[in-house]
Amino acid sequence: MRIADVMTRDLPTADPQASIRDAAREMRRTGIRALPVCDGPRLVGIVTDWDLVEALAGEDDPGGQSLADFMSTDLVAVPPDATLTDAAEVMAEREVHHLLVRDGDRLEGMVHLDVEWSQLSSAGGPPVASFTAAI
Repeated sequence: MRIADVMTRDLPTADPQASIRDAAREMRRTGIRALPVCDGPRLVGIVTDWDLVEALAGEDDPGGQSLADFMSTDLVAVPPDATLTDAAEVMAEREVHHLLVRDGDRLEGMVHLDVEWSQLSSAGGPPVASFTAAI
């Protein structure tokens, strides 16, 4: 089975120049915990619920600041034809819960895996994963 068979498609996205407050509102409105950031058709970043926590925990009020100031740009992604095993291995290696699926620079979808990576460190390899549609 390929990751394209289980990924969530047609995700909401945010522009890198949008405010972090607008991104948080979109995440709340859609009930998602990670929001891909696209500059036109090109995937340039991702903002997660943890990024929002980090932004708000600082001394300054980030509400009006650009999303580009807070998004992660070291993207963890696989192509749509990656196997589920390959995707699980990438997620375990990078210890991420949200895996972007992209074709070149274009966002195709995303998957979410709800695991606690620290609990798996003694397991000796990537988990047998069950991907969820809820992002």
